Amino acid sequence: MEASTTIKALPPKVDQKRVSRAKIEKESIADMLQPNLLDTDPLHDQRDTHYAQAYLQVVRKALSAEPDRYYRFLETLYEFGRSSSKSPVELYSMLSDVLAGHPELVEQFVGFLLPHQAQKCG
Repeated sequence: MEASTTIKALPPKVDQKRVSRAKIEKESIADMLQPNLLDTDPLHDQRDTHYAQAYLQVVRKALSAEPDRYYRFLETLYEFGRSSSKSPVELYSMLSDVLAGHPELVEQFVGFLLPHQAQKCG
């Protein structure tokens, strides 16, 4: 019997950490690509609330030297909430006027819009 027929190659060693990490990554990507991702997120409302509160704090700080302007900002949001006839795109336009001179605040507001609404705002 020849030596080459009795020696069998050992199977390649599998790195279990790499396989587990790849599996988790694959599952995460699949989860992110779900069409109803936001609808199934149990913390969606909480995240939205935190984002809105953080935005209000940023605006308040930026307009701290201009209390009248901050009041107009809040008043614009309040009136929008009471009116069902105005669109979020119209609100963006109104806030752009109120926040003139603070383009970073206007840009951050876009985070509240849906993609097609943000596209209309430019």
